[in-house]
Amino acid sequence: MYDRFLAMQKKDLDIIHAGSLEILEQTGMWFQSAEALGLFRKHGFRLEDERVYFTQAQIETALKHTTSEFEVIAPDPTKSIHIGGDSMVYSTSASATRILDLSGKVRPANSRDYEDALKLIQSLDTINLLFEYVVPEDLPQKTHLLWNLFAQMHIVSKPFSCQTVDGIGLLAEFYDTDTTKMRKSAKKGLAYGITFINTLSPLGLSAEESKKLTECCKAGIAVALSPMVLCGMTAPCTLEGALVQNNTEILGALVLSQLVSPGAPVLYGCLGAVTNMRNMLASVGAAESRLFEHGAAQMARYYNLPSRAIAGMTDSNEIDYQAGAESMLHYVQLARSGVNAMTGLGGFANWTMASFEKLLLDAESLAYVKRLLRPYDFSPDRAAVEVIRSVGPRGSYILEEHTLEHFRSEFYDAKLFDKRPYDAYAAEGMESCRQKANKKVCDILENFSYKPLEKSLDKRLRTYCENHGLGDFIKNRFN
Repeated sequence: MYDRFLAMQKKDLDIIHAGSLEILEQTGMWFQSAEALGLFRKHGFRLEDERVYFTQAQIETALKHTTSEFEVIAPDPTKSIHIGGDSMVYSTSASATRILDLSGKVRPANSRDYEDALKLIQSLDTINLLFEYVVPEDLPQKTHLLWNLFAQMHIVSKPFSCQTVDGIGLLAEFYDTDTTKMRKSAKKGLAYGITFINTLSPLGLSAEESKKLTECCKAGIAVALSPMVLCGMTAPCTLEGALVQNNTEILGALVLSQLVSPGAPVLYGCLGAVTNMRNMLASVGAAESRLFEHGAAQMARYYNLPSRAIAGMTDSNEIDYQAGAESMLHYVQLARSGVNAMTGLGGFANWTMASFEKLLLDAESLAYVKRLLRPYDFSPDRAAVEVIRSVGPRGSYILEEHTLEHFRSEFYDAKLFDKRPYDAYAAEGMESCRQKANKKVCDILENFSYKPLEKSLDKRLRTYCENHGLGDFIKNRFN
């Protein structure tokens, strides 16, 4: 297929790889964790204080242990997901501290918002797995991620995200297993959950993120290695330089993951952005950020690793034309780039805000993208040569049997985007697609129901959470 987009050539990928090897061997990477440093020392790596130096052979050994594809299980086995190869799975945005609520008010997000988000996620077929979405203001920072997982287990039957070390034990309780069995399953390509870790650019990994990486690898939880470099601030200003640094940080973290557990499933992070030099913020909606992701996705395939990126991001502070344009560009570009796991639905204002209306509008955008990527099939029935001959000159296809057989599956029937002529639109109240989304959100939340967990399982989960700092907060939830 002809494509005007200029992807990198093999020689360019080789330059990125060689540059990363040179940096890791001669400059090294900083690790704050004593456990991680001890593990590197045990395996013969050269250390200078908290800086670790890597040889080409050590990096290549780690890469040989990695897996290119794996499954993430779900409470409902039919909703388990495949990651790697040509797969594409989608999830929500993460870490928004504020929400644009259904009344149009911007306010701090809370735990009830997260519950409502889970109800929408469960109801939308487009969303395949879970991420953090909002940071509840009514929970302490040290416990809100455990609360998120606890809430997921009560509302959603899709694969879980485990964003805290304390959540590993809760996952084991839910699936009635232990971390040893979880680790063995992951080595066979079956992960019990998914998480992400962020390096500390440039060229570092904090103690907290090192612990999260090592503990999740020990428990067979898939880890997305996500540097999130910023061109011009935490990485070189050029996209090429940022790709080299992103790759370097991923390789350093990847080596650690494979020392912890050879074969532990990891994803290659394609999450960099450029810096807006006017305000020193990340410009997640910029065209250059899309170019960076495309290059990083190529590097993931270079190593035969599954990939993860943020999707549907926009710098807009409104759910407006800019938000739609930047989000759709993001979805199309990531799909063309072959990224496997895309997290970002329902977010705007540069990652900082969430919107249930945008969550549904993003799901509509993704339906367009999925239709765009459906390949042609020139089988006799679809090529329709006989139908064209039968109808002949100046005929009509509207009542043909062939039309009746195909139109429902051939044309995507938009649920929120407007397809009415203007006169009908005006006569029916001039309702915008955002207003339609608002009504749809309200309808889903009002009519949502979920099956309670089995009582003994619910009790085990509550006891675990109470023992890990949630205390009275969970007593009256999901009863």
